[in-house]
Amino acid sequence: MAGLAISSGKSSSRCGPLRRVRMPHSLSEIRSWAATCDVAKAAEALGISKSHLYELIKREQVPFRVVAFGSRYRVITASLIQYLEATRGGG
Repeated sequence: MAGLAISSGKSSSRCGPLRRVRMPHSLSEIRSWAATCDVAKAAEALGISKSHLYELIKREQVPFRVVAFGSRYRVITASLIQYLEATRGGG
């Protein structure tokens, strides 16, 4: 699924510059991913920020499997899919 571009080019003094918004991935797209994915991609699939997902991982509050390789993390795609199917209704 392509990202949604917000392209007015103007910035509000309250909000700062507008940024590209990434829509969450569809389950059918996620099913085509490799066996593991990086935290940024998993966060996009969940519709949350990468930093928020890192914080949940550090607190051990993620409802799917994450594997640490040194200081890097990989999300087990099958586990992420199972979680998303349960929360999105299998779509």
